[in-house]
Amino acid sequence: MNKHSRYDFETLFALVAVPIIVVDLTTERVIFVNSRAEEISGYPKDTVNQLTVYKLFSAKSHQQITALLEIARHQGSNIEFSESHLGLRRRAGRICPVSLAATRTQWRGRKVLIFTLNDLTGLENQAKERMALLEESARVSKLADIGRLAGGIAHELNNPLAILLGYAENLDYLLSENKYTKEDIRQNLEPMQSAGLRMAKIITKMLAMIRHESTQLVRLSLAQVVRECLIILEDVLKSYSITLECDVSEEFVRCDSTHVEQVITNIVTNACNALQNIKENRKIVIKSKLTDNKIILEIWNNGSPMPEDVQKKVFTPFFTTKDVGEGIGLGLYLCYNIMKAHSGELTFTSAENVGTSFSYLSQASRRRGCAKCESFTCPCRG
Repeated sequence: MNKHSRYDFETLFALVAVPIIVVDLTTERVIFVNSRAEEISGYPKDTVNQLTVYKLFSAKSHQQITALLEIARHQGSNIEFSESHLGLRRRAGRICPVSLAATRTQWRGRKVLIFTLNDLTGLENQAKERMALLEESARVSKLADIGRLAGGIAHELNNPLAILLGYAENLDYLLSENKYTKEDIRQNLEPMQSAGLRMAKIITKMLAMIRHESTQLVRLSLAQVVRECLIILEDVLKSYSITLECDVSEEFVRCDSTHVEQVITNIVTNACNALQNIKENRKIVIKSKLTDNKIILEIWNNGSPMPEDVQKKVFTPFFTTKDVGEGIGLGLYLCYNIMKAHSGELTFTSAENVGTSFSYLSQASRRRGCAKCESFTCPCRG
């Protein structure tokens, strides 16, 4: 390349609106940056050529940079390749997310690698905003599910509350008439205590569903997770006149109980809605089976099958068959992603004369966790 074309090359780079860095493949030093690269890196042109390429990238990106340099050295001229999710280290120390395209060529009698950078800061901020919106939508969706359960929960709380009041009146009568023994008091206190504990359990479960907490995978009995979930669902099913059959094994899985309960609750409440058009013999079956060290939890109902157009969109965000104001269409989409986060799957089948079933598949956990809490990561584990 002659002197004239060399300066034309630099002039061309100077006019380009994206950051460009030229690296000597032999010394691994930066030999040229355009003005846009000066801006994004914070290094002036007269100082940046004193640096190795590694100085411009974060420590986490060094392995990728090394790989790019090695590939470029062993390949022919004019090859092109790219790399994403790198960290450009600005002079002030802040890490800027970038992707880059690299081209090996000859320049000024040297073998060089030309990096063309793409600043991903805006995209990452947008992704964070989308994630924040999704998390907020998940919270709203969860609250909507709880709202739909409220009627059944109120009925469920009324039952133990009536028991408490009934036995309290009975005790008041025995005390006022002075006609009691220790055994009489014990016989009245035991059901009161049982009713109080049931109410506390229901309220605790409601608060756990409302709280927004980070995912924590621990070793739990799937049957226990289902039983905890049914504390809230039991009377809801009764209010819909639905018969529940439950046959879940005590196999252990690694899961976040609150998130899996959200999946089960959403699927069962959807099944309740699907069964409203069934006049009699409404039924939901929850059962599990172990196959190749994978446990499958199936939730089946004998309602009408989903139309084909609905089946194609059932896991699509913001798709809903409910009336405006009754649902935002995130329930099953979030359930699907919760199972992905658990390294599991959520699938379904729906057909005429067969009913609809959703299957939750997860890896069974054979290895024991902490002896106290069964967690693999708890601080009390030795």
